[in-house]
This record gives sequence, C-alpha cells and structure tokens, in this order.
Amino acid sequence: MHFKSIVLSFWVSFTLAVALRSMQLFFAVDSATGFFKPAYTKIGLVITVLIFIIAALMTVATLMVRRAPVKMPKLSRKIGVAAALLAASIPYDLSTLSATVPAWQIMLTLALGVFAALYFLALAVKCFANFKLPHIFAVFPVLYFCAKLIYFFTAISKIALVTSNLFLLIAQAFIVLFMFEFAKLSNNIDADNSYKRICLTGFLSTLFCAIASIPSILSALLSNSQAQLSNLSSSICVLFAGIFTYLFVRRYFSGKNLKHHKRYRSHTSFIKTKHTADFYIGN
Repeated sequence: MHFKSIVLSFWVSFTLAVALRSMQLFFAVDSATGFFKPAYTKIGLVITVLIFIIAALMTVATLMVRRAPVKMPKLSRKIGVAAALLAASIPYDLSTLSATVPAWQIMLTLALGVFAALYFLALAVKCFANFKLPHIFAVFPVLYFCAKLIYFFTAISKIALVTSNLFLLIAQAFIVLFMFEFAKLSNNIDADNSYKRICLTGFLSTLFCAIASIPSILSALLSNSQAQLSNLSSSICVLFAGIFTYLFVRRYFSGKNLKHHKRYRSHTSFIKTKHTADFYIGN
C-alpha cells in the first residue's frame, strides 16, 4: 500500500476513534467517578469495542507499507517544536506522581524522567542548531516511558480500571514500543528491517495517544470532570508524545527518504531512452 493511502487511513481512523471516544466520555461516562452510567453501560462497551476494531484495521493498513526508507531522516523544525513541548510536559507529569506506589518506583521514574526531558530538549535544539547528539542517549526515553508504564500500571491497580485509565495505559505501552524502535533506528540497529515496525508502532501510538488525551483534556476543561482532571498531566504528556511520533513517522517516510525512489526514476528513464533509440534505429 502506498504511504499516502496509509496516512489517509490513519486520519479516517483518527477522526472516527476520537469522535467515538468523545461521545463515550461526554454521554456514557459519569464525570465524577469515571465509570459508565448504569443506563449507558452497554453503549459504552460497544463504543470501546468499535474503537479497538478501528485500531485493528489501522494495524492491517500499516503492515501493508512497501517502500522502505533509506536512513534516519534529518529532523525538521516541526519535530523540534514537538520535542520541546514533550520535554516541557514531562516535568509537569512528574510533578503529579502519586504516593500510592512504592517509593523506589517514584524515584526511578523521576530520575529517568529528568534524563528523558533533557534528551528531548537537546533534540529540539538540534533541529534548529545542528550539533552532534550522541545516539546512545536515545535510550533514555525508552527507559523513562517504560518506568512510567510500570508506575501507571501499579497506580491504577490500586484504583479503578476505568476506560480513561485503560486508554492511557495502552497509549503509554505503544509509546514504549515506538521509542524502542526510534532508539534502534538512531543507533543504526536493524535499520533496514525496522520500517514496518516503525510504521505500525508510530501510527498506533499516535492513534491511541489521541484517543487517550484529546477527549479527556476537553472533558477536564469543559465539564471540570474530576475523573479526567486527575489524569490531566498524563494526558498532556501523551498528547505531545503522539504529535512527536506522528511528525517523525511522516518525515521518515517522506518521498526523499524512500528506497528505490531514485532507482525507480532512473529505470523509467532507461526504458524511455531505450524505446526512443529503437524508434530512431527502426526509422
């Protein structure tokens, strides 16, 4: 499948999934508790199933990508802005860590969060002022989001696994998977065979980040929902992570960075030249 078709499939999935999640959150979920209202429980469950079906269809679309990128792309200024926003959102998210989890998890998440924020800040600066950033530092976001995933899973196990927590948990899991592939690509590890995994984890990470963040942020701001306000910092961080991921994937699969792009053009030119030569020889 052509990459532009995958992008189109993503935006269709994005629109449907975010609209469904917004309907679920505003009409079927109790803003005070985060649970489904008794009268809308079945509707809420059906919407959740529909969202997962949309994500499954998007998974199939991403696996059909064919033309592989050549190398790690040069990061654009848009990616730099997204990296700066992500770097700024991490300390805000860290400031709201709950004391209900073991202290060692909090300390580990805080320490790795500082390194991850500094990495994204340095990455943002690199997009505007070219300097050498050691590729090994790309491991810090992987470690941080992995620690944050463990922390979040431990935290929600002590409270209710409502849909808001469920989608945040899935979004952070896909962020870990994408950051792992991003770190491998940055260090040129299995770079030739990772493009499908980057396409898959990138688009699904962006999709679930949008599902987990946009409706929740709107609900927290518009209806002053206590259930959504408790996860506002995580939702903002997840939103900026999704924006960074989407911009990177688009840059990675841009036309200038695709394999066989020049070869295809030269092959076409060769065919045209050969047919033209045969025409003149024949005449």
